[in-house]
Amino acid sequence: EMHEMILPRLTSCYDIMSSPQGKSSFIWIIGEFGESLPESPYLLEDIVNQVGEEPSSEVKLQLLSAVMKMFFKRPPECQEMLGRLLEFVIDEETDMIVRDRGLLYYRLLKADVKEAKNIVCGSQKLLSEYTSPPKAATLFSEFNSLAVMYSQSSSEFIEPSPPYTLLNDPQTTREDSYLDQLFMVQKVVNDTTDLLDMLGPSSSGNAVPHILLNPKPTMTAEEFEGKWSILSTSREETIQLSSVARSKDIQHKLSKKFVSTLACSPENQPVMKMFLYAQHVSTFDYFLVEVTLTAADSKMKLVMKSDNPKLVHEFFLHVMETLRTYL
Repeated sequence: EMHEMILPRLTSCYDIMSSPQGKSSFIWIIGEFGESLPESPYLLEDIVNQVGEEPSSEVKLQLLSAVMKMFFKRPPECQEMLGRLLEFVIDEETDMIVRDRGLLYYRLLKADVKEAKNIVCGSQKLLSEYTSPPKAATLFSEFNSLAVMYSQSSSEFIEPSPPYTLLNDPQTTREDSYLDQLFMVQKVVNDTTDLLDMLGPSSSGNAVPHILLNPKPTMTAEEFEGKWSILSTSREETIQLSSVARSKDIQHKLSKKFVSTLACSPENQPVMKMFLYAQHVSTFDYFLVEVTLTAADSKMKLVMKSDNPKLVHEFFLHVMETLRTYL
């Protein structure tokens, strides 16, 4: 076929591409027809190794899709690469659209690998195979919609309804509201298993986060002080550390998981304090933390306060998972 003639000529093209559209197109071709090119997993691996330096969300989304497709076509060569890519996207990616796509793929694999393959690598038919020519023009006008899947125009399967909820309608309950559904979708179940354990053996042990946090929270010292004085303590823990921890190392690890530092005492003090904060991505509740490190006995004391005390347990697990190397 034509793609078998073109693919060998593409292997050296990616490095000279500068536009996100060009890179995305190259990655799509590899993901779609890569089984015909022996070195295709290694071309994708080179891109995965540099994903942290890639600024384009468009390229990252296409890379996720391509690596997923190659995983189903050539699993031995792509299993470890897919695990690393999903781990990066879930743990470190700041673009919520890319992060959500990574979580979607992770949950598909966790639920049913065969069904995930059917979804990601579904058959691609020509529009003429879906519908008769008279309907084609209508479907093209609604191409990026469910109309193509149903082989019908939207007017044939969507009933008109008001774009709002009637507050006084007795059939409308709080559980049916949009915000409640949003919070339910955003909530990550605490007992999720390790990502890389599911995909196969790996040296890494990072798990899916216990809570989804705002990648770029903002808070001034005055706001922190005001909340701290008003809120009651939701959790207080003293933890024995297994190794000496520098405050700057702790701050660096936590910042990668979207827990920011407001203030910190100087290094190499007998007792060091840090004041940290984070914000839930959907409820917008803040978490405030006072960390006290005691050098003499290698202990760390955590005092946590929050706008929503019910979320503090999940946030505490998130912090412990981030600092597990010191525990």
